[in-house]
Amino acid sequence: MSVTTVSPDVPAEPAEPAGPPSACCAWRPRSTPPTPAQTRRPRSTPPTPAQTWPRANRLAVLAWEIFGELATAAGDRVTISAHLGELVMAARASVAAERGGEADPMIHLRHALSRHGWLPGPGASPAALLATVPALPGSMT
Repeated sequence: MSVTTVSPDVPAEPAEPAGPPSACCAWRPRSTPPTPAQTRRPRSTPPTPAQTWPRANRLAVLAWEIFGELATAAGDRVTISAHLGELVMAARASVAAERGGEADPMIHLRHALSRHGWLPGPGASPAALLATVPALPGSMT
């Protein structure tokens, strides 16, 4: 192998490899295909219980959290459906009372709203009440 010296005035040229071209390369073409033993990947060892337990524990914790959220959501759905049914029945009773000529037909609706603390505050205007959307069923004021 020849050594090339570099001076600041002359650009360096690559050195010529010694011997035939195949001597400089590590790769040589195979004449036969590789055997299965040569191409087989080494088997990975399964995780130990010490490696598996923290992951399994975290997965179990997440599953229980999701289950709890679903149970809470199902309970909230039942509560909201019950409140909606109660309000619809009170509204229908108020309409029937108004058609029947009762003195205070809104008493049924007022009673249903007051039972949950949903009556509007004093001096609240209908436009202001309709413009606000409550975030949760229990937050109607």
